[in-house]
Amino acid sequence: METLKNNLECADCGQQYPLRDGIPDFHDEIFESPRVEMYQFFDASAENYESEEHQSVLYNFYGQLNLPDEAISELNLYFQDLLLDLLLPGERVLDVACGTGLFSRGLLYKASEVYGVDLSWGMLHKAREYSSMNLVRASADKLPFKDDSFHLVICFVAFHLFDDLEKVLREMHRVLVKGGVLVGLTYLLTGEWEKEEHQQTYLDPQGIHFFTVDELGELLEKSGFIDYQHQEHQALIFFTAEKD
Repeated sequence: METLKNNLECADCGQQYPLRDGIPDFHDEIFESPRVEMYQFFDASAENYESEEHQSVLYNFYGQLNLPDEAISELNLYFQDLLLDLLLPGERVLDVACGTGLFSRGLLYKASEVYGVDLSWGMLHKAREYSSMNLVRASADKLPFKDDSFHLVICFVAFHLFDDLEKVLREMHRVLVKGGVLVGLTYLLTGEWEKEEHQQTYLDPQGIHFFTVDELGELLEKSGFIDYQHQEHQALIFFTAEKD
């Protein structure tokens, strides 16, 4: 992409994309319910996304971990350390549905480049306040990057939100180099979430989908990933998979 004043132009097709507050905007689709309400929520919650109160909802309500607030930051550091261990110095990273960049900005000193992609302007603007990572507004199923661009693709606490996860996984696979690693953190359909009334009350109205361990593995394999490994933490699953 080449910068043309307030727009970007694709060198291959000539299509132009706007720059909004310095952030390239590759998404021009109109949200429909319940997605419009979801992104309005993300925009509104960006300011407090990293607060212990909000993180507690993610880990204790949806993840069923029952952690005290002070332990939540320790868990975030644990996952960040896992990411650092998977990254070699000078490699390129893509954070899909990056939010405020909570997990990816800690990779900046080790990676050659870190890109964050999200659809929420509120989250992207907050991420820009926190770090110098490259930010792009785009859909996870239409990533504006060339094939074989990244060594590590991460996606934390967002897989359950995607309408077409197979399409998203194929895009993640496409932009990874051969041998590159996908790292995810999402929710399992276990415990209280196995109850139909819980799904109908909290998940279905928002278009949210939780996974079984096997379902997630099958989706990854179908999308071309191998060596699926995972850690289960109550209703939370941390996993890695490699591009063959």
